Amino acid sequence: MKMDGRLMMSLYYIMDNLSRGIDPITNLQISNDMMLTSKVLQGAFAEAANVFKVMSDSIGEDDEIYFVFNSKGRKVPFFFLRQELELIPIVRDEVTISRFTFGVNELIHREGMRKLRATQLTSWLVDHNYLEEIESHSETVYKVSTELGESIGIHAIYKKNAAGEKYVTNTYSIEAQKFLVNIVLPQITRIVDIEPPQLQ
Repeated sequence: MKMDGRLMMSLYYIMDNLSRGIDPITNLQISNDMMLTSKVLQGAFAEAANVFKVMSDSIGEDDEIYFVFNSKGRKVPFFFLRQELELIPIVRDEVTISRFTFGVNELIHREGMRKLRATQLTSWLVDHNYLEEIESHSETVYKVSTELGESIGIHAIYKKNAAGEKYVTNTYSIEAQKFLVNIVLPQITRIVDIEPPQLQ
């Protein structure tokens, strides 16, 4: 049986939910199945989830499995279920990247999973010329929207701090937020199908 990253992430998600008495398909608490909610099985599910988490973290780009030791406390990278992308809140008011990221993490949070970081988004935007890094007179590096960024709704707002030094806050319009959801997030995170994996 081929064990790739997508399969192991699906297995981790299923086992992690079962270990907490949650139906991995409906995301609802299991209340009418004494077998699945037994402490013995939940303990086994938790151990299996930990194994799949370690294995998922250990896969290289060539999809081969490497065994990782001293992995206690490691968390899996942030990931989405496919249907969760369309649930990410898009707000009418322009928001900062920090506020957008906070909204994503409020919606999608799982035990044993890292949070999405704003720098993951802005690094991609810098790499693809939607933002550029500029150094201030005090040698502080900040990011500012480029012409390409402005074209998708990333707006640079210039302000001054208490010392009179100018700095920039970038805000993201509805169009820019949709760009983050539909283009950027699928590029920087893993998308997982919720369907139970085929173990053949």
